[in-house]
Amino acid sequence: MALQTYPGNCHCGAFRFVITCPPITSAKECNCSLCSKKRYLWIDVPVTKFAVVRGVEEELTGYSFGVKKTVHKFCPICGTGILMRRLHEAESKEGEEEVRINARTLLDIDPFQLKTEKINNLASEPAYTPPTFQGDLPAGDEGMKLYAGGCHCGAVTVAVKSKPLPEAEVREDNCSICRRNGNTAIYPTRPFIRLAGPENTTMYRFGKSYVGHPFCKTCGVQVYMHVFGPEVRESWSEEMRKMVREKCEIVPVRVAVLEGVEWSELKVERSDEGTEGYVLGP
Repeated sequence: MALQTYPGNCHCGAFRFVITCPPITSAKECNCSLCSKKRYLWIDVPVTKFAVVRGVEEELTGYSFGVKKTVHKFCPICGTGILMRRLHEAESKEGEEEVRINARTLLDIDPFQLKTEKINNLASEPAYTPPTFQGDLPAGDEGMKLYAGGCHCGAVTVAVKSKPLPEAEVREDNCSICRRNGNTAIYPTRPFIRLAGPENTTMYRFGKSYVGHPFCKTCGVQVYMHVFGPEVRESWSEEMRKMVREKCEIVPVRVAVLEGVEWSELKVERSDEGTEGYVLGP
């Protein structure tokens, strides 16, 4: 089978690479505690077919957990999870050494179009203990349910009061940032959400900077988004000013970081808007 070359990069473009492999039509979807939060879609590539063309791998932030057989690497500027390497050569599978690449970072790949091969690592030892939210719980209306969760290392946690998620608005799109972060999100307003540890995040903004994408400095998991919106101007109509203020009250939360989600019952609205307008600098 003829090989193809695929360029890839973190969202900010500080780290860029190419891989050479057979045409990509599917990816591996692991359900371990970290991969499920990061929503990784993996492609295994021989290390000889992986080449860095911008930046250096050593400047990526590495994160290991459990028995530390692997290291997951993400960009410290934008938080994009890029690759995973094995740390124990003796436990690598026979044959040529491979690097595991997050297919979401590949420019010519639409994650919505990939078939997925499920990998069951949920029972890996030692068992993962999800972070618990320590703090005052958010307010809630009748019929609302409490969902809590956090990043993988527990430095950033969240509690949300919402309709049961099968009844709530849940959205996912494949824009340049959301496709890389695997952002399936809900949209509570400030009275119904509490955050702990936002000081442990790096805030990433791009474009018009209306929305910030903070991620944990330690494990790279994005828990929520911060809607900054445009600066409200007095020249705007009252209706426009009200709309902007209401939008800025929303705190999107990634469903993947929450515990007890009724995944099989969710009605996810997908928006196939693609990456139009996303341009990498020189």
